[in-house]
Amino acid sequence: MVRHFDTKQFAANGRQAAIDFAKYFPGTFPVCGTLLGMVREDNVIAHDSDVDFGCLAWPHKPMPAEIGPFKKWRTFHHRGKIVEIAYKHELSVKVDLFYFFPDGDLRCFAAWADEFPHRKTIVRKFPKALFEEFCPLRAFGTVFHSIAAPEKFLECNYGPNWRTPDRSFDYRTCHQKQ
Repeated sequence: MVRHFDTKQFAANGRQAAIDFAKYFPGTFPVCGTLLGMVREDNVIAHDSDVDFGCLAWPHKPMPAEIGPFKKWRTFHHRGKIVEIAYKHELSVKVDLFYFFPDGDLRCFAAWADEFPHRKTIVRKFPKALFEEFCPLRAFGTVFHSIAAPEKFLECNYGPNWRTPDRSFDYRTCHQKQ
């Protein structure tokens, strides 16, 4: 059975999930495709299928199995530590929360590529300085806690042409260019 992906419905549900996530998980900040959509389009990216947030420390200890409209779905480990927790919003939107762990002068996050042959962990690396200052970011009619230099983060993650939509972008292979 082929499942039709309703981009308008995902956009509405994705925006609501992001707003709810920021409320229930204080100190987290939008990253990856969610930040890209907020900065570039003031919307979620139409062909994206989830919402992405980051944290420098887990906002709850222990991280709850259920909070508000969210239920913990999966937890991913890298080198024996939890690096990503995926939640499902009651509107059927998956929200990934990535822990940006320190590594010398870098902050890194690890993403799990399910679809890859032999499943693999992808580690993305960013200058630690990107995470030293935060500021408000207005998107979706609300204000989010954000990295102070979102454009710099987006350039590190997507390259210098991040402002130009690229439907061929694949998070599973983009790290090879880093």
